[in-house]
Amino acid sequence: MPFVVRPGDRVFKTHDERLISEARLSFTGTGRLKMPIRVIIRARQGEPLELEAVDPEGIRAAVRGTLPGEIALKHPLTPEVARAQIERLGNTPFTLAGLDCEMDGVAMYPLSELNTVRRDLTTALESARLDRFRRVLPDGVEETTAVLWSSLRQDAVQASRRPPAGPLLAVAVADYDSLEAAIDGGASAVYFGGLSYRGRETWNPGTLDRSVGLCRADNVRAYLIIPRIWKDGEPSGAAEWLDRAVRLRVAGVVAGDLGGLELALQSGLETVTDLSVPVFNDLAIQLLLQRGAARMTLSPELNREQLRDLRFRGAPCLEMVVHGTLPLMVSEHCLVGAVTGTGDRCPQTCRRTPCFLEDRQGYRFPLQLDEHCRMTLYNARELCLIEHLGDIIQDGYSSLRLDLRSHEAKAVREITGIYGHALRDLLAGAWNGNAARPAWQRLDRLSIRGMTRGHYLRGVIEK
Repeated sequence: MPFVVRPGDRVFKTHDERLISEARLSFTGTGRLKMPIRVIIRARQGEPLELEAVDPEGIRAAVRGTLPGEIALKHPLTPEVARAQIERLGNTPFTLAGLDCEMDGVAMYPLSELNTVRRDLTTALESARLDRFRRVLPDGVEETTAVLWSSLRQDAVQASRRPPAGPLLAVAVADYDSLEAAIDGGASAVYFGGLSYRGRETWNPGTLDRSVGLCRADNVRAYLIIPRIWKDGEPSGAAEWLDRAVRLRVAGVVAGDLGGLELALQSGLETVTDLSVPVFNDLAIQLLLQRGAARMTLSPELNREQLRDLRFRGAPCLEMVVHGTLPLMVSEHCLVGAVTGTGDRCPQTCRRTPCFLEDRQGYRFPLQLDEHCRMTLYNARELCLIEHLGDIIQDGYSSLRLDLRSHEAKAVREITGIYGHALRDLLAGAWNGNAARPAWQRLDRLSIRGMTRGHYLRGVIEK
């Protein structure tokens, strides 16, 4: 999408180099404020060097060296030499305000010892100042924590005992044609409905009835998606979609926000949490299970080691996204209309052509507009974990999600078919690296933007 600025357009300032430089200088430059401290030095023959410091708030720290003072043959330690070494406080937050010397006049220490003890002193004083802000846990916390983890272990064991019905391949789609394609490809559950996207067939009573009927005819579980963002009184709010789910007698609903999740759980419908509900750890899983959620979509930011460390690993209530273009941001600001529109008139560019946001490195991030002109920014690369499908199943994650809401029907059919075939081979013992690599290559050819393994191997923070 070309970026053109015209007279009258709104421009948002996101960076001020001078302001950033001044802010950086405030905590890295030589002009930053330092705390004056008073230091006491004790130097006696036969004893280690001692330094004690006190700040204006009365916080104290004291350290001792490791070398005993020796009788000086020529140059004993003097107050002038001690000050010259101790006031070299460099990048520490302190400055020397005064020095009190308790010396016998004959002891001598290497200058390296003076420098080492000075550094130990500033470290100890910084630690003593931070100790004021350390949390002190109230009585009984350790016992409460032990009970909590014991309860979590019991819930995890109980959840893992529920026998899975075999691998579940759930596919999230954006229109009726894509739903039909997912079923043709071998999906065992489909997630659909919710918001309609510009340029795609809308979800109306007719398409919803046809979708549910098709799912029943093919013995595929149908789940309605509750809009992730909704406002009270909107025609497409959470309450209306829950009413539709009850009327259509679908298998359940998919909730992507905490408010919609609470309403869904209160309705008694089988509820699956979407990937926008943050499920990072066992405590989140336990909480959602206790609240009544049937399945939870794990955060795609979890890496392989973190997934293997979950106590609930192996429970059929956990769902994992293994393929799809994942959303990064949802905004009320329509960037497409702001760039291509004139005044208050919108040329409806999003209905006619795919739109992207290109960064400075040339990566193109897809933009998708919904019926309320909310803009969703998607990742520039498509998540694909088909090469690791065997490890994922072996680790106990048998509910798999293909999030294909940004894909057209043709791609949905082929991608779902590839994963369905892979799962059948896996159950038959015919899935290995030789089969996984061609499957990855086929999916890579279908991907317009290229593929990524996401955080599965490396995590969010690389060590």
